[in-house]
Amino acid sequence: MALGTSGNLTDMLILSVEGSISHGQTWRHLDMASARAMRQLANVQEPYKVRANGAQADIGVGLRYTTGDQSEYGAEYYGQSQGYSRSEWQDNVDTIRFVNGGYGQSLPPLPPSFMADIRNGYQQYSRMMAAETDNVGRGGDLLGKHYLTLYTRTNKEQVGSIDWSVSGMVNLVDGSNVLNLHLSTPLKNNIEAYSGVAASFGSKESEFGTFGEKGNIYAGMRINW
Repeated sequence: MALGTSGNLTDMLILSVEGSISHGQTWRHLDMASARAMRQLANVQEPYKVRANGAQADIGVGLRYTTGDQSEYGAEYYGQSQGYSRSEWQDNVDTIRFVNGGYGQSLPPLPPSFMADIRNGYQQYSRMMAAETDNVGRGGDLLGKHYLTLYTRTNKEQVGSIDWSVSGMVNLVDGSNVLNLHLSTPLKNNIEAYSGVAASFGSKESEFGTFGEKGNIYAGMRINW
């Protein structure tokens, strides 16, 4: 169930509020008991699960200011109950470290052939954890609980003019962030060219820096008919 409302505080300032409640989680979470078992050298077949019971809620609150030339400035808060708590996120980070070589400190001296098998097993865990984290992002979901987004953009949408948008989203718990710059220009009424760059920043214990700070550049053309 979802509800939302918005209204003008002034002629140029709009406040919006949205919220939803769902039954169970919507993305696979690292099971904390399984994570601890992995760090104790146990073999865990399915460390990621979706809890089907319990209610989950999220809320978004935004302010948008529009100028006379159609430029926009905005701020949005987003919170979700199904995000990892501080302790759960630390368990997640500790487990990532463990499967990426930390297990070696817990093992007695072993023959090279045994170590090769163990290393291969933990490499599979490592790839699984990276894939699960990537899948959450590709699905448009976030791993934490509290976020703030700031943005500004233009909306001329005129042939020969360039519209741009700059935005930044920060995880309010760990301080990691994602920055985006997007440029677009209509070439004709039904053809638009665009390009942009996105980059993430944060420590290796943060959501957006878990697998290193990274960025990407994109460009393309959109044709409507």
